[in-house]
Order: sequence, then structure tokens, then C-alpha cells
Amino acid sequence: MDVGGIILVDRIDLGNITLEPIAILLVFSALVILSAVVIGIALVSRRWPTYTGKEGLVGRRAVVVEGFTTKGNVLFEGEYWKARSGTPLATGTEVTITAVRGLVLQVEPAADE
Repeated sequence: MDVGGIILVDRIDLGNITLEPIAILLVFSALVILSAVVIGIALVSRRWPTYTGKEGLVGRRAVVVEGFTTKGNVLFEGEYWKARSGTPLATGTEVTITAVRGLVLQVEPAADE
């Protein structure tokens, strides 16, 4: 049923239920607007940055649990991760995650901002 058909009909009688054309038009309009809003949000959300997976870890900060020279452990958001670094790191040093290779984080000392 389209808008033109609704305009031609004075009222729709379905036994005990009577539908006014304006009520049908309002519901149809509300559904169109709701669909447009949902589609708009879906399109805009595709441009938002990723916060999960490997891409979500890069650039974030962690803390060295025990000092190490090339391989060790870091604490990132309450979880212990294996880490590699090209520079020796002391216990408690804040590091920036530069890459993720499997379950090992590539880190470097964090630059203070």
C-alpha cells in the first residue's frame, strides 16, 4: 500500500478495527525516519577508530612488570602480556605498544607528552 492509495481511501474497516489513513501515514513516516537514522548511524560508525583486536592495541600504553633487555612481560589493562623491545627496559617503565605479533607486544619506551 502506498501513500496514493491511502489518500484515495477514506477509512479502512477490518471488522472491529477501523484504521484512519492519517494513522497509517504517520506510522509509515515514523518507520521511514527510523530506518534513515539507523542507516545513517551505521554509515558514520564505519569511520570510527577500532578499539578491539590488534589494531586497538597499537599506540596504547603498558607498564613493564620486570626489567628486561629484549624479552619480558608488561601489564596492559590488568593483563600480563609477553613483550619485546629493542632497548633495555627497567621495572615500572611506561611503554607504548608499537605492534602486535601473535600474542607478543612490540613495545618501546613511552615518550612523555
